[in-house]
Amino acid sequence: MNETNFDWKKYAIAFFITTFVFIAALWTSNQIYGKQIEEMKTIINQISLNTSASEVQYNLLLETSCERAVDIDPIRDLDKFASMLSQAESQRGSDTEDVLELKKQYTLLQIKDFLLTKRLADRCKSDANYILYFYSSEKSCEECKKQGWVLTDLRSAYPELRIYAFDYDMDFQPIKTLQTMYKLTGNALPILVIDGKPVYGFKTREEIEQIMPLLKNIKKQQEEEAKKAALEALKAEQQQKKDGAAKPAASGTDTTTKTSSN
Repeated sequence: MNETNFDWKKYAIAFFITTFVFIAALWTSNQIYGKQIEEMKTIINQISLNTSASEVQYNLLLETSCERAVDIDPIRDLDKFASMLSQAESQRGSDTEDVLELKKQYTLLQIKDFLLTKRLADRCKSDANYILYFYSSEKSCEECKKQGWVLTDLRSAYPELRIYAFDYDMDFQPIKTLQTMYKLTGNALPILVIDGKPVYGFKTREEIEQIMPLLKNIKKQQEEEAKKAALEALKAEQQQKKDGAAKPAASGTDTTTKTSSN
């Protein structure tokens, strides 16, 4: 009888300890998540301010030449926010109310920045420096994950490139409007919109560089600069060798002169 009571007490203590640890872990997790949400809201406010500044600046640029255009770039904050949003989605799920609300705000800010960038490119008749990327969060889309990695790599190689990522399956009217504008169908995700034209299915970095006029021009320029730098380095090396060969000859001439004098 005593053994039974002892076992019961032991199990009760273990249960209370386990429950306490679980509640403490859950509370800590919620506190951390709450801080993440607050930080994301702060970033949204900063991006909104930067985007508003871009709108004002665009209106000012209508009064001046394209050569003087200096673009305010909220994209860095968008990148930071995208990383945090992705983390929140993996922790809480993309259909959670607060995450979904933040995702919609992020989508609106991206579209706003895209429209400003597009207007400026159209007005200055410059190559489009943006890609619209449509992926799926509902369907199992391994190609979308691979495409995301390629675009991240591409962005690192070309800092002037802007990439706007949109969830094709999101029930949000601005997304539907973009789909209508570019006549998109979700049968072959991922979808890239490059230079105003939809490109369906996974594309490698090399394929995107060939498709996009801006990247083709930048790559060509980089190759020309690399050749020029290599040629200048070769010339400098040859000159160094020539100077090195000339010094001993000059030294020998001096010695001969001194001997003759003596």
